[in-house]
Amino acid sequence: MSGQPQKHTLSLCMIVKNEEEHLGDCLRSIQGLVDQLVIVDTGSTDKTLEIAKEHGAEIYHFDWCDDFAAARNASLQYARCEWVLWMDADERLRPECRKTLLNCLKNHTKPVLYTVTIRSITDGGKNYHDSDAHRLFMRHPKIHFDGIIHEQISYSARKVGARELESGIVLDHMGYNLEGEQKQKKLLRNQPLLEKMVAADRLNAYAHFWLAQNLSQQGKPQEALECMERSLALEQFSRPFRASALNIAAQLYTRIGEWRKAVEYARKSLKLFSMQFGAEYILFLAAEQEDNTAEAIVHLETLIKNTRYLLKHPKKISTDTLAPVADLLGALGEKYYTSGDHHKALEKFLEARKEAGDDRYLKEIIALAQAENNLSILNEILTESISMGNLSPESFDILGLTQIKQERFEDALSTYKQLMHRLPENPYVAKRTASLYAKLGDLEKAEKILIRFAGQT
Repeated sequence: MSGQPQKHTLSLCMIVKNEEEHLGDCLRSIQGLVDQLVIVDTGSTDKTLEIAKEHGAEIYHFDWCDDFAAARNASLQYARCEWVLWMDADERLRPECRKTLLNCLKNHTKPVLYTVTIRSITDGGKNYHDSDAHRLFMRHPKIHFDGIIHEQISYSARKVGARELESGIVLDHMGYNLEGEQKQKKLLRNQPLLEKMVAADRLNAYAHFWLAQNLSQQGKPQEALECMERSLALEQFSRPFRASALNIAAQLYTRIGEWRKAVEYARKSLKLFSMQFGAEYILFLAAEQEDNTAEAIVHLETLIKNTRYLLKHPKKISTDTLAPVADLLGALGEKYYTSGDHHKALEKFLEARKEAGDDRYLKEIIALAQAENNLSILNEILTESISMGNLSPESFDILGLTQIKQERFEDALSTYKQLMHRLPENPYVAKRTASLYAKLGDLEKAEKILIRFAGQT
């Protein structure tokens, strides 16, 4: 059944169970790129197999035995192509990575193992975090999966001397977008498997790590910390993975209120990689906890610098999750305001607004610009805001008053005419408009407006 490898061809190997909601999108994302589609089903009772057949899959059955590696290895038995890609049904190849995938399928003198970025979508699609996984490799009789859960191909691949390369491929993972009962069900399903994996090999740092992660997501930070500490003590992780584990431990310590330990672990992580977000963010939170505004400002400045760098360069810690620069600038503006440096606060709020490309922090900018009597910023910001669709009467009024202070009476009249069109029965707006007509010498129009609103206050 294994046959001879077909050069530069690709087998997609999957294990599935009741994935009718996800499988179609997954297979469509890879359509036209794979030469063989292997689906190993572990007991589907929905339309999963119908969907698989529609996409030309070879379907095989596997009796589930609480061992993900065993099921994955069953799928490898049916692969005939030179290259193997493995995916889960809730993953999708990003469209821009289709050519990248094909470019990876080249001749090599020794086995090759490619790292793929798994982009886990969270918060209903609003956020994501990245992690690395070995998903694409040259088929080899001694390369197989290990681990009853969070199974890995890398251990066996390294034993045969496989080269590890970066692929540039990104898979979107929708599984982390689970909420409520669905998420809890998955966590509870994984718990006994993880405990079994730890019991089978208590010297396996990765087993303790994944158990810690599962406990953390169940809202059990103290138990999660105990497992994470064991994983770190075994000292089996690569530098990037260790930095990630230290950051997770630091986060767990914040959740139980042990801020000193959180800072200790964050600093250990920073010693491994100073150019990161996660550990620096823990230090910012610790400064916030102590109401140390000056230190919080320092950490926010570093977070902004690091984020801008990491948005343009590969991350050393694949799980390092970045915050939007606009949000960081806004937080920095708030800290400068708290410190009493209103000029710096205004500067950062303006930067945040420009970075975001919308009207966030407009209220803060107006208040600070008015306090500093910075008429040019008020005029520029409000004019731009109105052009972007901000039609609030307050914005028109502040802009008009600013233009009057600048003695730009024709512009002010234009502003109040627009406002009068929106609020035709407002006596305040009418009197402002009339006074500007009078200022510019058009007494007839001024008088008409005043007569209409005579007696109104």
